[in-house]
Amino acid sequence: MIGTILEALFYLLVPTAALWLEKRVRVVSVMGSVALCYIIGFAIANTPSVSVDTQLALTLSTASVALAIPLLLFSLDFRGWLKQAPQTLLAFLWVVVAVCVATAIARPIFADRVADSAKVAGMLVGVYTGGTPNLAASATKRSSRSMRPTSWCLPRTSSFSSRLDHACLGGY
Repeated sequence: MIGTILEALFYLLVPTAALWLEKRVRVVSVMGSVALCYIIGFAIANTPSVSVDTQLALTLSTASVALAIPLLLFSLDFRGWLKQAPQTLLAFLWVVVAVCVATAIARPIFADRVADSAKVAGMLVGVYTGGTPNLAASATKRSSRSMRPTSWCLPRTSSFSSRLDHACLGGY
């Protein structure tokens, strides 16, 4: 019980500390708070003596996404954005098309090597077109349909890819 509370506090306070450090430490400001959080996550996932409550992490990430999307949309001036950034909208459209084409090409290549490759392809489209929140949302949906998170990465073929597979999505 206490361990779960401490772990939840860790998940909530590390990004806050990363944002604080980004404003005060030059190296972190150059690197960015998001990169720092990923580095910390990879380090924790690859520490053998640390066990992570995956259900708690999944619950917190799902709740964070559910809160973040409306907060982002409430502050959006969509008409003003369209007037100011038509080239950005066109660039985003091209990114979506490119990702869909790349995924359609890659899916058959990895179909026999990756379990649930169609689901993995959908998650890749989500992460490349909308970032980690889209990946978290699609992964949550996929994992509720009996997809194990470790199948999101390529199969292990060497000691390096074994470590990479473990770190791919937080070592789930």
